[in-house]
Amino acid sequence: MIRRPPRSTQGVSSAASDVYKRQSWGSLTDRKTIENIEMQGTVISSLKCSVQIDSLGPECLKRSSEMYKYKECLPIPPLSLVDDILAIGHCGVDSIHLNAIIQNKMSTKKLKLGQDKCFQIHVGKNSSISCPELNVNESIMKTSSSERYLGDIITNDGKIMENILDKVNKGNGAVNTIMSLLEEISFGHHTFEMGILFRNSMLINSLLSSSEALYGIAEKHIQILEKCDQDLITRLFSVPFTCSYEAVYLETGCIPIRFILQGRRLLYYWAILNKSEDELVKRVFLILNTFSK
Repeated sequence: MIRRPPRSTQGVSSAASDVYKRQSWGSLTDRKTIENIEMQGTVISSLKCSVQIDSLGPECLKRSSEMYKYKECLPIPPLSLVDDILAIGHCGVDSIHLNAIIQNKMSTKKLKLGQDKCFQIHVGKNSSISCPELNVNESIMKTSSSERYLGDIITNDGKIMENILDKVNKGNGAVNTIMSLLEEISFGHHTFEMGILFRNSMLINSLLSSSEALYGIAEKHIQILEKCDQDLITRLFSVPFTCSYEAVYLETGCIPIRFILQGRRLLYYWAILNKSEDELVKRVFLILNTFSK
């Protein structure tokens, strides 16, 4: 289930603000003064909301019986970032209890969940009997097969193809932007050099954003990502699609996509190994390593 409460807190003293309500005929109503509220979009509101949401996970861990347990041994609390919350629970009574805990925590913190931004995703085989309806703000929570969370797409089948295609779409947009810049701005004999610079700064970041954390990457996924990079090379150097891209990489000094991806994943692996033993991602990694042996 994915929840996104609004970035606002109530019950916090702040400077009063004047609000005018415009009527349908254009005139203004009487002057109203709103107190004890933080307006959404201000810096302090995001900070206060982050502090409140960050305390949700440790509080839920105190009732670990309702938490989803990775490999049946490590409880996974609701994951949150600013105003985004993601909670995982087994279908049935556990998911209902977990949903009730989160709803109660939000109400005690004087935060309100956005009904239109909350979704329930059933991961695994479809089962209308074991997957109950969940409520949000006394209304039935929407169901979905895939939703975007922190830039990545979570699907009900647990596959990453939608994420790969989403990155390719962003990469194609970056390719068109790069070619437009090269055609509109005259770089002279630095045209190819600027094209390679744009490739490394714009295209690579579009294709490989957060790719180091993706799981189950196969050869077909890498080929799809490399196809987008090869399209840029084809348009930049005006070469046919049957050209030897290995020769182009050697001539320009560019690193192919698959090796950049390998480097990023190795750096992420190094970062996990150097995290504290109390970090959740480190504990998940250690448990996974134990079960794989």
